[in-house]
Formats: sequence, C-alpha cells, structure tokens
Amino acid sequence: MATAPGHIQIVSGEIAKVQADVLVNTTGTDVNLLAGTVSYTFLEAGGKRLQEELTRACPSGLKVGGIAQTTGGKLQCQKVFHVVLRQWMNKNDAAESILKNVVTQCLQKASEEGFKSIAFPALGSGFHRFPGNRSADIMITAADMFLKTGSSLTSVTIVLHPSNDILRKEFEARSNRCQVTHANTLLKEVALASKTRDTKSLTIRFILGFPAQTKIVEAHVSKIEEQSDSSTNAVIDSLIRTFVCSFLWSAFMPAISFTMSHSHSGSLFAGYPVETSTLVTGEKEALEGSEVKYFDLTNSPINGKTPEYNHYREVESQFFSFLSKDNVNRHTFSLTKVEYVVNPILFKRFRAAQRQMAKKQSGFEKPVLGFHGTEEDSIISICNEGFRQPDHPDFEEVTDVGWYGNGIYFSKYPRFSMNYMKRSCKLLLCKVLQGKIFKCEKMKLGAPKEPGYDSHVDPFNKEIVIYEKDCILPCYIVHFDISGRFKFPDDGASPHDDDHTLSQYMKEMGMHKGEKFPGF
Repeated sequence: MATAPGHIQIVSGEIAKVQADVLVNTTGTDVNLLAGTVSYTFLEAGGKRLQEELTRACPSGLKVGGIAQTTGGKLQCQKVFHVVLRQWMNKNDAAESILKNVVTQCLQKASEEGFKSIAFPALGSGFHRFPGNRSADIMITAADMFLKTGSSLTSVTIVLHPSNDILRKEFEARSNRCQVTHANTLLKEVALASKTRDTKSLTIRFILGFPAQTKIVEAHVSKIEEQSDSSTNAVIDSLIRTFVCSFLWSAFMPAISFTMSHSHSGSLFAGYPVETSTLVTGEKEALEGSEVKYFDLTNSPINGKTPEYNHYREVESQFFSFLSKDNVNRHTFSLTKVEYVVNPILFKRFRAAQRQMAKKQSGFEKPVLGFHGTEEDSIISICNEGFRQPDHPDFEEVTDVGWYGNGIYFSKYPRFSMNYMKRSCKLLLCKVLQGKIFKCEKMKLGAPKEPGYDSHVDPFNKEIVIYEKDCILPCYIVHFDISGRFKFPDDGASPHDDDHTLSQYMKEMGMHKGEKFPGF
C-alpha cells in the first residue's frame, strides 16, 4: 500500500470487493453494466439490482462526464457512483478535463452526503486508453486539492488491479512525486548541444532492457561532444545508425522505445522503423526474407517476460478490454491460441505508409489495433497477400453495402467483428493507420473517403473504415472459444443455459443484423 498526498491510499485489489461507504464505477452512455470490464465486476458482485436501479435512474442513458447513483446491492458499500468518461487522445485534451471533474464531483457528492470513505478504480486506464501516468496525476492531484478544502471524507482509496504491475508502479511513482522507471528498463537521457551556426540541439532518449549496454551510448555521446562543427551531423547520424542496427533489430535486445526531438536538417530516420519493439525468436530472419511466417505465442513467461509473452498479453488486453457483453446473448469467451503474423512485404509497405503519414502531421503515423471478421480461408489469404480494396476485380464477396464508406472495415471491439466471421472462432487483429479521421454523423453508403481525410469512423466510434491497403498490417490471428453464458447467481433455470456452441451463437448474431449495435 502506498500513501499519496492528502492521505490518499493506493492499494492493490479488486474494486468490487473493497469495503468503503462509496465505490466508483465506470460505465458507458447506455449504462449497460455488462459492457465494460470494471462495470461487469460490479454487476457480478453486486447483483442485477444495480442494473435495474441504474436503468430506472437513467432511462435515456448518461452523458459523458455525468454521475448516477445507486445503492450498493450486495457490494460492501452504501452507494455506487456510476460515471462516464471520454476516450483519451492527447495530453491536456477534453478527456483529461472530464476525468478531473468527475473525480472532484464524486468527492463533492460523497462529502455532501456525509460519507467517510470512497474508493475509485484507476479511472480511464483501461477502455478509455489513458496512459497510467496521466490517470495517476489527474486523479491524485484532483483528490489532493479537494481534501485540502475540508471534507467529511477521511479515506480516499485508489484500487489498482493486482495483475497490472506497470499501472501500479505509475500510481506509486506519482504518489511519491517521482517519475517511474520500471524494473526491467533503464531510462538514459543525454542532452547534446552541437556548436553549429544555428546553435541547434538534440535530445536522445534510450530505454533499454540491459543497463550495461548504455556504455555504448555514452561512448558515442562523448564522441559527439568532442566533434568540430563540420562533422557533428555525421556523428549524430552514425550514433543513430549504430544504435538502431546493433540493438533495435537484435532478437535479444529488449528495447522498449526509442524517441527523439531534434532540429537536424538531414533525414535521420530514412529507412528506420517509426515504432520499435522486441522481436520474437526468428522474427529478424523473417523480416529479412520474403516468406510469410507464423509464430505461436504463449501466455507463460519463461525467465522473465519474453517477446512472445509480451505480444500475447497485448492481444489479450485488446480482446478482453473491448469485449462488450450484452443483455441478449450474455456469452463469455476465452482465448485459446494467438498466432503472430510476420509478412516482410506488407511490413515494408506499412512502414512506408507510416512515413508518409508522419510527413502529413506528427502523430498520424501511430497505429491502432483493430479486429476484422471474415471467413477462415480469407484470414490466411489476407495474411499472405494483404487486403483487397472493395472495388478490386478479384474482390470475392461484399459483406454489406459499406454503411460508412467503400473501404475496409475494422473495430476495436471483438464482439462487433464477430458478426462477420463464418464457421470458425477466429478473428484477425491488425495495426491500422487512421491518419486524419472523418467522423460520420450519418450513413455514407458506399461513399469514397471524405476529401482531406484518411479514414472514416461511424457515429458511435464502433467501426473504422480504412481506404488504403498499405495502411493495414495483419499482425495476429486470434483463436477463441465461446465458453458459456453470463448468469447471475439468483437467475432461474433456463432451457438456453448451455447453448454456447458456435452455431447457436452465430444464429443469435444473425437475429440482430441491422441493429444500431449488432451483437452488443
């Protein structure tokens, strides 16, 4: 347990099992408690009374930034405050202001009603994609400022799930007012001032897995500091080339990230990856070849967190964090296998597309993960040859009319993409470049992309429409199983209790085609 400013406690545990006067839960605008990781745990532990009360309190849903109140049901609390947040995009954006206001309003409401204790989850750190350090800083700062004004509250607790070690370190670091450095990394920052005519400077940050290898970086740094004006740029370029070639593409080098800010006029990153990650065994050779390779990933770390394990956890996080559950189907799922796809030809095209996106505007080159549902045979074809545009002469089948444009469709939500899979429990998970995004306010049946934009999203942020196939990189084949149905302990017997087979599930999905949120 850590203590933050103002006696704010940071503990490890499950928020729905914590004892406090008030517990805070995150939900969506539709107040469906089955549709979120945190709210699902509240519903499971508190009973369906929570959903019934919340639905009565918010018959038209709950706006972003809003707070609704219910009793605690079977939870160890008197009240539950249900809040709706906005997805994080950038530092200091509207999502951060909403998070700050929500925390403050929850504290104010609890204090006004005379409660002594309140417990929050790490708000925004899951589905809403807040970086851990931003969530920590906003929550702790808001709570600390409120407690200084005087309040009936004597205990404010932030509960972090024990499985998320990185998030815990982010919050503990903020509570101690220091920057976090994770146990398996070392942050080395060196500022270099080159004595050029324009007095330009370069800052390089390397985050390495093996501290001993920073000696190589320091040696090059010293060399740069000793150089004359005429050779500074050449030495900087040599440093980057040496570092990237020697380390980032080594299968044994766990480089977590590589970032730069510079005013160097040359193209330092020509040919270099925009994003770096550890490589699984055999990936380096695959990237240097021409054949598509498939690597089975494991969820069991051996001698620490292996690259295979890290990839598996990334897929697992994307699958379950965005796995919405609905009142109609109530199915539950489990991952059975993950295949990592390395297609060197598509990889090079994707990197080229990233560089073009970066030229348009910094940040456009950052990919997001999106699921794509299709037939099993098509998954293999896509991994080997890439996607085909809908107007391609060999495009075999059009799933629908293209509600939001004549492009290739993805969704962050696996349940949404499951509507389009056939005869197998497999989804394709890809990296996609959205670039400049056009948000459709209404249907755009079969329309081309909006002029000046790179992609479309639907009005509900459920579907991503990509128009350039090189902006898509197939990465993972996700195998899963339908393991059963969600059921409350006090639910009565039902003739459908065991109909969790694939055929029955797909039948139910077909029943909801054409709805605003099919399968949700």
